[in-house]
Amino acid sequence: MKYLSVLVFFLLFSINSFSQSTGYPFIGERTLRFVDSSRNRPLVTEIWYPTTDTLKASDQEYSPFIRNYTVRNGQLPSGRFPLIMISHGTGGSRFSLEWLAQSLVKAGFVVAAVDHWGNTYNNKIPLQFFEIWQRPQDISFVITKLLSDRDLNKIIELCKSYINDTRK
Repeated sequence: MKYLSVLVFFLLFSINSFSQSTGYPFIGERTLRFVDSSRNRPLVTEIWYPTTDTLKASDQEYSPFIRNYTVRNGQLPSGRFPLIMISHGTGGSRFSLEWLAQSLVKAGFVVAAVDHWGNTYNNKIPLQFFEIWQRPQDISFVITKLLSDRDLNKIIELCKSYINDTRK
């Protein structure tokens, strides 16, 4: 446990110290609503990304948690960034790990988190808590949707070795 605490501290310190080099002072945030019609699953997704847009008064909503304010629907960056997908825990939500998403954006990533239908704090369907095989399908579906979006596709950098492996 002691080593895990040290590792987490080091990881968070490394992400925070690296964040100054991205050149993007703020974090943009968008809410996307997808529906996987083949499984009849709505998949609300939050995406965070680096932006040069500045905060507006409306972006600074009250939050009881220590968090960075984000620019709602801020301008997308001009560069490409690796995509990290976040899957919340049972009964959580796409915002459960917002603190991690924001730290990753500061380190130069685009981060997306999906609400797994029926398995969130505000949408509890008991059967969905046991259908864990739905989660990877949700993630795969959302990645496909993000990459098919004309604007988001321009900012997401894919791992070329993964792409080459899947095309064989």
